[in-house]
Amino acid sequence: MNKPPYIVFCCILLFSIFPTAYGAPSKDSAPNWEKRLPPPCPWAKPLVDGPINLLVICPAQCQRDLEELSRRMDVMISKRFFPLKGDADELFFREIEKELEKKYEVIILGNVDISSIPKNIMEKIVSTSNPE
Repeated sequence: MNKPPYIVFCCILLFSIFPTAYGAPSKDSAPNWEKRLPPPCPWAKPLVDGPINLLVICPAQCQRDLEELSRRMDVMISKRFFPLKGDADELFFREIEKELEKKYEVIILGNVDISSIPKNIMEKIVSTSNPE
């Protein structure tokens, strides 16, 4: 027997309005994942030559990865968060140019559409990685 679609819609609406009444966890009972994380294994702390100077250009969603990296390695991270859809403005690229004037041992372009980065900035990144 087919139920009319409006009954299904009403049930979905009812469950979405009152989620805690039907077994969904509340904010108070949600697990705190920060407390469940294992302590970091410091496999590169301290480094013999001191911390690595690191420039990371990535989306803001990668912040947790950078925190974990800094917990495990001796690094000094300069972060520039790239807009996820690649619609970076002129100010963002000026900030990156200013950052590229400093000396970095490692530059990471993580989860970034390289075609959205202007050619002159990509040339600076490549020239810093090739000191010839």
